[in-house]
This record gives sequence, C-alpha cells and structure tokens, in this order.
Amino acid sequence: MWVPHGPYSVGITDLEWEAHPGRPFNDLVRAEHLSARIFYPTAKRSPRPWSWGVSWLPHYNYAKGLGAFFFFRRPLSLINVLARVVLQAFVLVLGWLQRLWMIPGAPLAPALDVGGRPAVIFSHGLGGFRSMYSVPCAELASQGYVVLAVEHADGSSSAARVAGAKDWLYYAGLGGDAGQVDKTRTRVAEMQLALDVLTAMAQGSRLPGRMTLSHGLQASRFLCGSVDLGCVAAAGHSYGGATVAMLAAEDARFKAAIAFDPWWYALPPESAALEAWKTTCPILIMGSYSWNVPNRDGIKVCGERQQERVLQAARHGGGALLFVVRGTSHNTFADPLTLFSGQAGWLLNRLGLSAELDPVQGMGLVNTAALCFLADHLPLGAGTRAAQTWSRAGAWSLLAAHAQGEALKPSKGPLSWLFPGKGLLVTLSDEFLRRAVTSPKAAPKASEAGKDGDVLTGGEAAATVLPSEGAEQGPPAPGSRVNGHHHPAAAVCKVTPTVTQKQADALKELLGEEHIYLAEVYT
Repeated sequence: MWVPHGPYSVGITDLEWEAHPGRPFNDLVRAEHLSARIFYPTAKRSPRPWSWGVSWLPHYNYAKGLGAFFFFRRPLSLINVLARVVLQAFVLVLGWLQRLWMIPGAPLAPALDVGGRPAVIFSHGLGGFRSMYSVPCAELASQGYVVLAVEHADGSSSAARVAGAKDWLYYAGLGGDAGQVDKTRTRVAEMQLALDVLTAMAQGSRLPGRMTLSHGLQASRFLCGSVDLGCVAAAGHSYGGATVAMLAAEDARFKAAIAFDPWWYALPPESAALEAWKTTCPILIMGSYSWNVPNRDGIKVCGERQQERVLQAARHGGGALLFVVRGTSHNTFADPLTLFSGQAGWLLNRLGLSAELDPVQGMGLVNTAALCFLADHLPLGAGTRAAQTWSRAGAWSLLAAHAQGEALKPSKGPLSWLFPGKGLLVTLSDEFLRRAVTSPKAAPKASEAGKDGDVLTGGEAAATVLPSEGAEQGPPAPGSRVNGHHHPAAAVCKVTPTVTQKQADALKELLGEEHIYLAEVYT
C-alpha cells in the first residue's frame, strides 16, 4: 500500500458538474461539463495497516480504456487480440489490488490560515485519467494542498467518465496536427472551468446546472471558506504539461505552474506560451532525461524548437526554470512505474514504460522539486508552511522501501513473449514521434541535424545509470506514519514573483547536484 509522506492523511472524492443535466454529451460544448477527483488533507486517522485502503483503479472501464489505448490502430490479428485481452486483465487485477493510503469522503482538515488552503489544478497526459497521478497528487495533499485532478473529456484520456451520465469516452486518436492542438484548447478550457468550479465551492455559491461529490459529501459545504483563491497553481504531465504552459501564460488567476516533461508539439500556434506571456506566472519545466538529451540525429523528442520558444516567451512573464534529472524517462512522472515496477516490471518494460533511474527515487525527486517550487512562488500562509514536513530529507523520503530491503527490481514475466523487442509503446510511438519531429514545420535544418534515423524513446536515450541501491539514505520519511516520527518543518522560503538563479542553485542542492543534468533559468 502506498503511503503519502506529509503530516496529513489524504481524503478523496470524485466531482461531477454538468451545466445542462440530462442533455446528451454530444450536444454539449466546452466548459459545460467536468469530471475530476479531489485529493485533500484530512485530520481523520488513516486506514489501519491491515485495511484495504483505496484501489488505484476506480472502475474496470479504465482497464478497458488502457487496453484500447495501447493497441490503438494495431492490425487486427489473433496475437494482437490476445495481447490486448491479457493486458486488460493485468491492468484490472493489478490496478484493483494496488491500494492507496487514502480515505474516501473524509472531512477536510481545518485550514491553518485565515485565507484557506492552497490549491493545485492537475492535468493528466495522453492516455491518462483521474487516478493516473495519484502518487504526486496525494503527496501534495498530504502537505496541505487541495488538488483537483481533471479527467479531460477531449478524447485524449484512455477512458473518461461523462459527468452526470453513464456514458464513457475512450481514446480515439489525436486527429492529426489540427485535432491535436484543438484538444489542447479544450483542455485549457476544462482547466479554467475546474478553477471556476473550485471558486464556486470555496465561496459557497452555486453554479448553474448540477454538481455532485461522491461518498456523501455536499458540494455547497465541502470546501466553503477553506481554499485560498489567491494561492492557486497549475500542474500537468506530457500533454498536460503543454496544457499548463498555455494556461499559465494566459490566465492570471494561476500564481505558479509546473510542467512535467511537456509534449510541446501540442501547443496551438496562437498560444501566448510561444510568443509572450500575458501573465506574471513563473513556471517550472521539469523535463525527462530521455526527452531532453539529443538523439543520434541531434533531435530532442520533447520538441526542442518549441521548448526554446516557450522559455524565451516566459521571460515576459514570471520566468521559467528548466530542470532535467539524470536517468529519468517520460514515464517517471506518472504512477505506473512507481506503483507497479515491483510486481509487473517485466510487463512495463515490454510496454516501453521504463526508466534508468529507480522509479521510487525518481518520484521522490519530482515531488520534492514540486513542493520546493510551490513554496518559493505561492503566497502560502504561515500555518501551512509550518505544517509542511518536506526538507532536505524530502528528496529521499520515498525511499523507505529501499531502506527496508524492498527495492523495485523488475523481472521477466512468463508472458513477456507477447511484448517482444524494445516494448510495445515505444514501438508504436517511434513512428509517431519520427513524423512529429521531422515534419516540415518541426524538422531541423540540415546544418542542425543529420539524416533521419531512429527516434530514441524511454530509457534508450539515457546514457547514464544512476545508483538506486546502496546510496546514502536520509532520515526516516518526514511525517511518516510507519514509525510515528515527525521531523521539523521546512524552513520558510521568501515568496518571489519570478524565478531566480539563487532558487535554482538551492533546488540543485536540495535534490543533489549529482542528479541534475540540466538547470537553466530564463528571466
């Protein structure tokens, strides 16, 4: 069972809002429906060690959707049908058996500051859904944040539940370049709607239509007076990272932004994130090593030209901090590697979901960087800062499994023959990535790159393998409920409107300079 490491236990509830109850989904337009999961701090005692906790997989349709996503447009054949059924069965069983240390419908912990609690709106990546990033969202909630994880209904989710209906939306492809950027516009509208909904809940007001919360919570009372609307950030991964960049560049209500390994090709050409930001929102861009190391043709899979444009455009706002941790892959930032590498590492490898850096260590570094950046740039109240437990040890707080001799060691499975070679997802994505990075609008000049070649993805682009075992261990996990010991709160950081070199240096020291491949400041 995964246990968050902050001083609070974590509660969850699922939110649905529809502007026109009963109207078919196809008749709705943007910003007329929202499905999401809320992670929040609770003072209620967490489940006992022998409790089942909460399943990582909320519904069996998500297993169905992931199977459809991984085998989208694969040739119809007996072997592919068999592999898809096997994958869906594995996801269903492992996803249900994987439990999370959370309490559905628990009461919200009282705010420690007059203004209320800080909030984060989270955007998932391609093929994701509301619980795909439970580990980072729960870590934020355990440190006092209210996190609203949007389940996008733009067709980019592997499966998405339609608000107020029994219908489900499944992944149906990106729809070409035009369709891809149009989905980003829809995603941004959904993120803005999510903040509108959060605002209404915090103010105790009613939005037109119908809003419901799961597990018996009342939407009109649950967050009333408990969220600081002047202390809201946005975060997202991959497709969600690009979504967050566009959102932060245009919506001044967000005071900080974190983009985990963004897929920059998803940005619409008219986005302020590519030209000049209209806000003063600072952004942390935490890229993966595999997407930010040039391949043999000198191309960065993330979209080097677009990334450089975003970094330069951010100079007109609150600035940007680009961080890359050695050995990380695009999959380091999501739950599957962290939660399932020990049980099904062989399957994840065959799907192309792998990283050179140990996934538990990688997630610890990612969460610590996010907490540090938010503390630097959000106007957190004194009570919230004092309660938080992340510190220098926070970079190692998720390594408790290693200290107990339970390092995650992926092994070959008996059905690995179904996913031969370098992995199904890598194989399927190579051609898509090659087309994206070599299209006329994205292809580098002849002087910048050689002839077309294989696009390296996943762990293939990582040349350095960092140690994940035998490393010097920090103190026990801050706020850990395993041993009942709490460590002193982190030092209070002075809030600054823009990123600075001093902050970058402090973050490098916090994570360990030996882990940092790239750290650049753009102001």
